[in-house]
Amino acid sequence: IATVDGERRFLSTKGPLRNAAGTVVGLYGISRDITAQVDAQGALRASQARLAMALEGADLGLWDWHVPSNDHRVDQRWAEKVGASAEALSGQIDVWSQRVHPDDLPEAMRRLQANLSGELPAFRSEHRLRHQDGHWVWVMSAGRVLERDAEGHAVRAVGVLMDITERKQAEAA
Repeated sequence: IATVDGERRFLSTKGPLRNAAGTVVGLYGISRDITAQVDAQGALRASQARLAMALEGADLGLWDWHVPSNDHRVDQRWAEKVGASAEALSGQIDVWSQRVHPDDLPEAMRRLQANLSGELPAFRSEHRLRHQDGHWVWVMSAGRVLERDAEGHAVRAVGVLMDITERKQAEAA
């Protein structure tokens, strides 16, 4: 429906009213204005599209960690950096830590714990991850705790992963 303020959207339900014998004696109709919901869904889709384009443009993988449950999710771009699927790498945070090079794991974990405890405002680590075919990929992972509970414990941390292998090889050369 077009109004002075713009188009409005409604969700309508209609049906017959029947008497005790089942004869139709009238009709009912209920309409609910869902314009705000439709607009919010459109804005969310646009925001998600911008995020996806930004991550793709910067060649960044995304990770999301629910700390209390230890549930760790990665997107397909993150997984591709180590030759795997997002499904295979999503699950417990151990899926990540088991791929970190043994020489890099203590420092990466120290930085992660410092962010979780609030000692550092963000997590940033350059470390190697084992690729599915066995070679090592240098990555830079950066993120932060975005949600804490009432006692200040980390609830959710989110970040990105970038392949920096070429830079590390150039530095070594």
